[in-house]
Amino acid sequence: EKTKKIHDYEYSRSIADLIWIKRELGGKDENVESLMYDLLAVDRKVYGDESLEVAADQEGLAAIVQEKGMFSQAEQLLKAILNTRIKICGPDSVEVARSHLEIGKNLAKSHAYREAETYLREAQRINIIKLGIGNMETVACMRELGIVLCKLAKYREAEPIYAEVIKADLMYYKTEECAEVIKSLNTLAILRYAIGRPEAADMLRKVLALREKFYGPYHPDVSDSLINLAALYSSSTQYEEALPMLQRSLEICRSVHGPSHPDTLTCLDRLAELHQKMRHYNEAEAMYLEALRLNQETEEDRDYLVSEIMSDLGQLYARTGRLKEAEEMHLNALKIRKDLFGEIHDSVADSYLNLSLLVNQLERTQEAEVYNSRLTYIKDQLAMGSRIGRSRSDSMSPMNGNSFQKSDPTGFAVSRSISNMPC
Repeated sequence: EKTKKIHDYEYSRSIADLIWIKRELGGKDENVESLMYDLLAVDRKVYGDESLEVAADQEGLAAIVQEKGMFSQAEQLLKAILNTRIKICGPDSVEVARSHLEIGKNLAKSHAYREAETYLREAQRINIIKLGIGNMETVACMRELGIVLCKLAKYREAEPIYAEVIKADLMYYKTEECAEVIKSLNTLAILRYAIGRPEAADMLRKVLALREKFYGPYHPDVSDSLINLAALYSSSTQYEEALPMLQRSLEICRSVHGPSHPDTLTCLDRLAELHQKMRHYNEAEAMYLEALRLNQETEEDRDYLVSEIMSDLGQLYARTGRLKEAEEMHLNALKIRKDLFGEIHDSVADSYLNLSLLVNQLERTQEAEVYNSRLTYIKDQLAMGSRIGRSRSDSMSPMNGNSFQKSDPTGFAVSRSISNMPC
């Protein structure tokens, strides 16, 4: 029996070494996943079901299934790890905090933000007690919590968290002129604008200056900062000040990415929207049509971006009295959004609102009531915190890419701060 246990242990370590080698060499997930299940089975024999060794195996397996987008399976594994660590390490241990953090991150990836918030707050509570607020594990947890609070539009709760993150970053990096600190400053500036803090404008200008100095004048992050400032000016109807910001942002996008890149087309859409606000309707329409044409010339799947452009063009047609053309655009946008996200999604609600207003103008009151009924239902479902179903990958989320889409309350380009950091 002793010899068999030694054999099982050596076999377990051999599998673990093989998994590491395959991962380092970029082995296929299917092969690595199969080996992970073998390792888990052997370690259960050697160490028992409830052991830290088995929990470590489950953690590796959870990471693999996460990469495949199998978040429900990952959640089961991560919750099993949490239960094991609570029994062995205690409920307020650092190990348990790490499990809460990983479960929170996994839930956020599947858009279950309210549940994610609960786990991340518990991870933060434990880490502050055990490690202190300035510890980098605590800071990493606060970043993740900040992401989720932003997704839930809890900007007032996210703002003090990011303020603490910046303090810790400055202590760690010793300068503002580094990528991580600049990203955190950018996010804090956005949050402060969203909650009406007057210093937000100066912070956004400071971030632009830091990015220009750190990255040079032609960089995507500089483009994002210009979009942010343009949104700031536009929100106070300072359209003349916003216009050169967006024009320069578009120039950077074209130079860095080319004319058909999603970032370029998104910037072109924003510039067209600004021209529409300035009542430069001919310029706006030309830009919307150019964006649609350039998108059609690519073979990439960019349906969400197309729906945004169509929705904006529909609003332009409605403003200029071309109501039938406006309805066609809004119906096309609605179909794309429902195909992408299902019925329960804020962008679908936007389309129903646009169509309701439009058919009212056309004196089709019964259709308007139907659209209003769908709009009310979606808002109720979103308020209840339903997990938003998506038929495509997470990359289709309006929070991803290079800019917050216009359906987000802030309307700023902060994805590199919120979506991609993580935070």
